[in-house]
Amino acid sequence: MEQTGNGYKWTFLDGKRGAKAALGYFIKTVYAPNVVSSNQIPFKALDELFGVKRLDSTIYALSGGKRPQRWQGEIDSLFND
Repeated sequence: MEQTGNGYKWTFLDGKRGAKAALGYFIKTVYAPNVVSSNQIPFKALDELFGVKRLDSTIYALSGGKRPQRWQGEIDSLFND
């Protein structure tokens, strides 16, 4: 990600399909990695910070996926040494 004048821009998969889903996955991994419910995530503040809408819906949609996305391993590797 890179800092902008009023927040941050998510640059992973920049402009490609799945970029917002990847941001949602990253946010969930940071805030609630082992929790099924994501009630503790400040979605409105994060939506504003990244200039997106409805990260909560994006994370919910990811939880219903049948198989992991290819990029999930790349994000997971950021948190594993």
